[in-house]
Amino acid sequence: MPAIRESARVCEICGSPIETTSSGDLGCMVCLLDVGLDGGAEESDGAFAPVPDQLGTYTIEHHPDGSVWELGRGAMGVTYRAIDKVLDRPVALKIINTGLGSRSAEARERFMREVRAAAALRHPNVATVYQFGVREETGQFFYAMELVEGETIEERVRRLGPLDVSTTIDVALQVTAALAAAEERGLVHRDLKPGNLMLTSNLENTDARAVEALAAASAWQRVRRLTQPPLQRRERTAQRAVPTIKVIDFGVAKAIAEKTNAMALTHGAFVGTPAFASPEQFTSAPVDVRSDIYSLGATLWFLLTGHMLFGGRTVEEMRDARQSKSLPIEQLKIARVPRRFVALLVSMLAVEPAARPAGARELEARLLAIRRELAPSKALLRLAVGAGIVVATLLIVWGFYRKPTAPLLPEKSIAILPFTIIGEDKEDTYFADGIQDDVLTDLTKVPDLKVISRRSAAQYRDTRTSTREIGQALQVSHLLEGSVRKVAGGIHVTAQLIDTRDEKQTWAEKYDRDIADLFQIQSEISQAIVTRLKATLSPAARAAIEEKPTQDDEAYDLYLRARALVYAHDLGVSQKTIDENNRKAITLLDSAIARDPNFALAYCVLGEADLLLEESDKAKEAVEVALRISPNSAEAHLVHARYFLGVEDVSAAEKELTIAAAGLPGRADVFALRADVETRRGQWKQALHDREKASELDPQDLTTIQDLIFLNIELRNYVNAERLLDQTIAIAPQQSIWWLWIFKSYIALARGDAKAAMAALDYSPDRHRGFYNENHLLAHVFLMERNYSRAEEILQSAEEIAKKHNVLANVQEHNEAFLRGITLEKLGRIARFRGEQEKAKKYFEAARPLLEEWLAKNPGDHSWHGSHAPAYIAEIDAALGHKEDAIREGRRIAELWPFQRNALIASNIQVLLAVVYMWSGERDAALQQLMEVARVPVIPPSANMLPGFSAGELKLNPIWDDLRSDPRFDKIIAEAAKPVKLD
Repeated sequence: MPAIRESARVCEICGSPIETTSSGDLGCMVCLLDVGLDGGAEESDGAFAPVPDQLGTYTIEHHPDGSVWELGRGAMGVTYRAIDKVLDRPVALKIINTGLGSRSAEARERFMREVRAAAALRHPNVATVYQFGVREETGQFFYAMELVEGETIEERVRRLGPLDVSTTIDVALQVTAALAAAEERGLVHRDLKPGNLMLTSNLENTDARAVEALAAASAWQRVRRLTQPPLQRRERTAQRAVPTIKVIDFGVAKAIAEKTNAMALTHGAFVGTPAFASPEQFTSAPVDVRSDIYSLGATLWFLLTGHMLFGGRTVEEMRDARQSKSLPIEQLKIARVPRRFVALLVSMLAVEPAARPAGARELEARLLAIRRELAPSKALLRLAVGAGIVVATLLIVWGFYRKPTAPLLPEKSIAILPFTIIGEDKEDTYFADGIQDDVLTDLTKVPDLKVISRRSAAQYRDTRTSTREIGQALQVSHLLEGSVRKVAGGIHVTAQLIDTRDEKQTWAEKYDRDIADLFQIQSEISQAIVTRLKATLSPAARAAIEEKPTQDDEAYDLYLRARALVYAHDLGVSQKTIDENNRKAITLLDSAIARDPNFALAYCVLGEADLLLEESDKAKEAVEVALRISPNSAEAHLVHARYFLGVEDVSAAEKELTIAAAGLPGRADVFALRADVETRRGQWKQALHDREKASELDPQDLTTIQDLIFLNIELRNYVNAERLLDQTIAIAPQQSIWWLWIFKSYIALARGDAKAAMAALDYSPDRHRGFYNENHLLAHVFLMERNYSRAEEILQSAEEIAKKHNVLANVQEHNEAFLRGITLEKLGRIARFRGEQEKAKKYFEAARPLLEEWLAKNPGDHSWHGSHAPAYIAEIDAALGHKEDAIREGRRIAELWPFQRNALIASNIQVLLAVVYMWSGERDAALQQLMEVARVPVIPPSANMLPGFSAGELKLNPIWDDLRSDPRFDKIIAEAAKPVKLD
């Protein structure tokens, strides 16, 4: 068979190469057979030898009319139905028509080596290959594989039209599972396309409605499975009777593509079907799983639209189209493909492999997130349309007796949306925001009201989202909307309360007052809402709501302007802008205080601005003044608690929060800060409760979600953490989710999967932006893979890379010596692992003075750095052989940071002390130390590159190699694998 040239013609229907001989085009063999071409095509193709009745132990079956039972035909060969006479089972027997028999013995050996690797792949979504062989008489190669009864997805789409989104995702997940299994074995399909995906279950005699019903049932079963506990999921697995996707021809394309003579199937490095091939398959570039991901993306495009992604009459035209043409997104819009699925397809079809999902596991995570976003409403709709009369009847009956199964919204719950400013002067937005925030603060003083935080409500400024959708997203039954218009000397305010469940207005009021009456308006709105929602307002809360913070209208206006600037840090702005805003705010607040020295709330916001600028002494001074003016101010006690947490005075922070919580029982910040205190105290059950409560009151704030996920990781609740991660990935802006993939890498390491951890880091939007911290974590993962060269390379260049990308500002200047010292210490570890003792000694000796320098410049520092710098010095002394100094210093730091002071810092100090014992030859002390730490949470690896203390990292990290031979170490790993016991 002649080689297929880049300019060879391609079938415009199925995308397969059109074979030619000296006599001219033969046409597309696949499509010709589909329209009923008699045996002429086979006769005219000299590449096909006469079909034998017997190949080894396989006998090819015949139809009743005597013709051979052909199952399919493509560019690589013809597949027949056959019987394995030895095992008495039906098989699919493929005879390869690529002239392999004429190849050299070396080429044939390469072929057999490759196909043996493919045959070793066993997976429910891969058609199992039983045997490869060669027909000695003709030199024809053949292989026998599992006979998959059914039709290809390509046939299904051409027969019944495109698939719906949910069914397509179902197909994608099954294929992705197959790719993941292949990726683990280093296999690449190279010819992934609709024609190589078999839809099992007997569908030949099934009409379109039945096929749709099966697909709908499949998706519905999976939606139910996702919402059930793990045990119930396992019990129901055996009950599923749904179509299954089988990938066929795995690894054969690569085997045929090996370098051979001029009679090979391919030209250069191209192999596969041009319409579905990745850009790199048209060149000599190497291919990996990302090439298959591209082909899967093109396949999914076909399933959704019925169109091939890029047409073309020749291979060359198809190759050029990938480089020059934009994706026809309009086709996906017509098919009603959701935005997030469109975004995923675009990334899968990126020209550059690095821009695609890094591996099958990451692709699977994104598909699952999209499917969860669609469930259950889409699944219910498909079920109702296609599942049959019985299910439809049940749905009708269910509709008579029950309301839709949307989660019940608490009656006494509300979100105050940003008030709209009416008029041309949009600079007055701060004024409208001030009214919104004051009403919100008033309502958080009511104990039995659920009030969504300002940060989450701010997401719906100028939104077109319906009231009902906002209510579901925030899980509240009521919304307060309003508008503000400033007129000469006066204001016009409107407010309306809306029930999100039926979108009806339940209360509304208009206020036309003098601007001096603003406080009275806010108080009236707040109390009207309390009355309407039948909440309980205590005398103290009523007094707090009615209290006027200042009699000076100008001072209040300056305060509102300043407060808007301080709160702007919640809106995702840069650190530089945050600092500038806070400095401007301080100037405005100074002016407000000059007008009214007894303006306690102005001092509170001044303290917050100082804390954000890390001016803790000034913050303390401001809040103490506020408390002298108003000793019972809940807002002042809340800021005071922030200050004490910053200086690690946990007891004082706890006392301040107790007072703040009494005055602001519905404030999300109170729960978040209380969780900080409880985490330091080691009160894990209360901390988890308060993190969840903060997330309930602030569901749209990524920092609040991040804290909850991080705590679940610390507590080793990886399933909960992953659930929250996937939910957040589905709703968060792409530019804001880099930390989600960092957390996914933490979880992968905790499970002992360094490959998945690396894939997660590769998928992070910040992976290639040169951030200092991310590079340190990347080096840590390479260390877990024992790729010492790459870990060393990254650590040595981390600072240079950060400077190159202009992101060194992320490394605070006053911590520079500390971070450089830690980097050198880690390089010393790597040299030690490699047995390079002199090199390790030089690194450790260079690291120690940098850490001492930092400690000298920051005496009495209570931060993370202040606690860990001396612990690292103790570890360095142990590495340098100064045993007594190392143990003495390690114990001293551990005594300074007991679990009662800060449980998380203490656990990390204890891990470093175990390293000190181990490197000092005190094996028993090291093991005893580790067993104690194994029962408590330990912070995951971060930029400081802690040793890592999850079960997975204990298995992977070479730092613990000295202990691996001791059976006690295995018990430590087993203990570290358990979820932390909540008190």
